[in-house]
Amino acid sequence: MTAPLENALGDVHNKDIAAIWVQVYGCLRDTEVGKGLLVCKTFGKSLPPLIKDVTLSLPVLDQTYVESLAFRFPNLEGLTVYHEYDDNNPVVDWSQVVMPHLQHLDLNYCPLDSIEFDTTNTPNLKRLSLENPGQDVCKFDLALLQLKSLSFRFTTVADGRDFGKSVSACPNLKQFSSYKLWGLGDAKQKLNMPNCTTFALDRPDGLYYLELVAPKLTELELLDCHDLEHVRLLPREGSPVKVSLMGTTLDKGSLQHLRKHPRVGSSRISLEDPMIEEYIEDMMDNPFLPEDETELQKLKEQWRRQFHL
Repeated sequence: MTAPLENALGDVHNKDIAAIWVQVYGCLRDTEVGKGLLVCKTFGKSLPPLIKDVTLSLPVLDQTYVESLAFRFPNLEGLTVYHEYDDNNPVVDWSQVVMPHLQHLDLNYCPLDSIEFDTTNTPNLKRLSLENPGQDVCKFDLALLQLKSLSFRFTTVADGRDFGKSVSACPNLKQFSSYKLWGLGDAKQKLNMPNCTTFALDRPDGLYYLELVAPKLTELELLDCHDLEHVRLLPREGSPVKVSLMGTTLDKGSLQHLRKHPRVGSSRISLEDPMIEEYIEDMMDNPFLPEDETELQKLKEQWRRQFHL
């Protein structure tokens, strides 16, 4: 006997979880799966194992909600959360959330206690994307054997000393990208990425030292890394690498290292880069420069060319 929808949720007492069931039912009622389901008290028990992906905008996640979500959907493979920015959004400790089958996690405006994901809570995670957690995240603590893609946007870490260690603990990582990932200047960052092919940093303010051990790397982008001075790419044997330095003025040692690196096959750099122009202005303060304008222009071009790889 078919029961009303409000009675079909059975033992689902949490109002937030109940809201999910209403959305799920609304999506399935016109599908073959939906037509074959009786809207009865068993609905809440029969459907959860079938759900693989969930996308949420409301309600706002808190610790109880996330843990309930993980419990009710034991086979969840993908979770995407879009919240509006709010300083009062609750902080979630994801290290306490166990999702053994989760492969894709995309969190937007969801405050985190720390970036802590490993084989004990998300052993099969392949893609992790975090955007604007809304507060300083305490620390990095990653150890994911299956992770292939890692990205950050507008993320500040209070203690970034373990960034290199965490990325290195994800040996199958293929793609890394970040925009305004701040807080990495607490230590020299050394990353061991045996399978990474693309690595991109954009505005990592504070980062001053970067060492990459990436034999399969094919693309390296360092964009507007205003504080970055020291860069090393290892090993010297491996895949050819295309290097892009835009808005990034490295020290002479790093430029020389990349210029003579046998794997660096092509490079791209903006000659109108404001940091390069600032460098030229500083050089022009030398009182022993020639007065002839033609000679000065030659010197300026020579200074610009030294930033080519």
